[in-house]
Amino acid sequence: MTSSLLNEIKIEIRSLLISSQNGLRENELCRDYSLFNCQRSLPYKIFGYSTVTDFLNSLTDILYRSSDGYIHPIVDQSTKHIHKFVQQQRTNKKKKTKQIPIVNNQHKSIQLLKVSRKKVKFIY
Repeated sequence: MTSSLLNEIKIEIRSLLISSQNGLRENELCRDYSLFNCQRSLPYKIFGYSTVTDFLNSLTDILYRSSDGYIHPIVDQSTKHIHKFVQQQRTNKKKKTKQIPIVNNQHKSIQLLKVSRKKVKFIY
């Protein structure tokens, strides 16, 4: 029972880590696992661990921690192609916007206009 549950949890953790381009911090991994599993947290106590950190440190066959504290997947032959695609994804750059004040003389109010390359948005 517990070995099949452990294997299932390892698959879920590994998939979460592989889908992250730069790795995850421990709290981010726990949050993502919880979101992925209907708000259930990592069941580390079932396996005899007192903390999530101890549990994750025992999973050396699927993950490793870098010196900056991020957790990364161990990529094997079956996941290499997925990892490659994730690493090649573009990151979203924040669009530069300007806020321009517009004075409305009828209502004697000031509105802000956000202007970016593609969008114009009024803020009241």
